[in-house]
Amino acid sequence: MRGTIAWIGIGMSAGIIVGWTCGASPQPPRPTTVAPPASAGPKPTPPDPSTLVETLERESRPGEEHRRLGVLIGEWDARGSFWTSPGSEPIVSEGRANGAWILGERFLRFETSVRVGGRPGVDSLAIFGYDTRLGRATVYSIDTWASYGMFASGPRDDDRVSWSLEGESFQPGVGSLRFRWIIREENPGRVVMEAQAPLEGGEWFTASRTEFTRRP
Repeated sequence: MRGTIAWIGIGMSAGIIVGWTCGASPQPPRPTTVAPPASAGPKPTPPDPSTLVETLERESRPGEEHRRLGVLIGEWDARGSFWTSPGSEPIVSEGRANGAWILGERFLRFETSVRVGGRPGVDSLAIFGYDTRLGRATVYSIDTWASYGMFASGPRDDDRVSWSLEGESFQPGVGSLRFRWIIREENPGRVVMEAQAPLEGGEWFTASRTEFTRRP
């Protein structure tokens, strides 16, 4: 059995996620596919210029699912741990975070700045939203430990303020790597974020866990 460790920048979880794959062969990046041309048929009716702006404003208006993301609003202390493999000793990160609405409360900006293992660490920026077309929460994350961003989306847990967002990232030498970010509100003053990667058997390995405690 062979293990491969891939490091993926993930600002929203205050540091990094470590993806672990056992015995899996590296997969090449998926080729970009082009949709076939649409079959001949009636052309769509162009929007009425006189009502276009009103229509766009109405369809983009934030709703209840956007407001649920507001649990991340405010100033936070962050304390996290990440693991390079199942059963390894945790590496601790500490810092602060700030969440604020942007673009008319259609999106939420969540910024973190942490120290890792007592050393200067990573600054990150995550943009949360809710795609009304797909009925899914979304996040795009960038940070100072990577030259690329990561995107994930997923549903909210109907029973609580909790989201499970999944995505993929290409890593040199590893291939396409799946990941999952779990966000849940424990109480009005505490939010937990976890970063997970799949093991060979299909189980999800929690590679990073960060607790955000609201500052007074």
